[in-house]
Amino acid sequence: MKAPTEYKTGSKWKPFKESAIASLNSVKGTQNIPIAYVIREAENPDPNVVYQSKYHRLISITPLLDWIILVTMASQCVVTSERKYLQEQ
Repeated sequence: MKAPTEYKTGSKWKPFKESAIASLNSVKGTQNIPIAYVIREAENPDPNVVYQSKYHRLISITPLLDWIILVTMASQCVVTSERKYLQEQ
């Protein structure tokens, strides 16, 4: 993670970065994949890498979805939930 402009001159970035990384490493998403994959350094995994653990492999190989796809998926979930609610009424 690179420091945002507002943090570059101050000393607050390093503690914030370490805290954010620790938080993202401790949370798993719905597919049991560590959320830390969203801040990994390499966008595309190297097929020749031998990973030190399943955890590190999951972070490296989980696809980074386009934000448009994520928004579309979230919208579909909301529409599905609304339909379900209306059917139950």
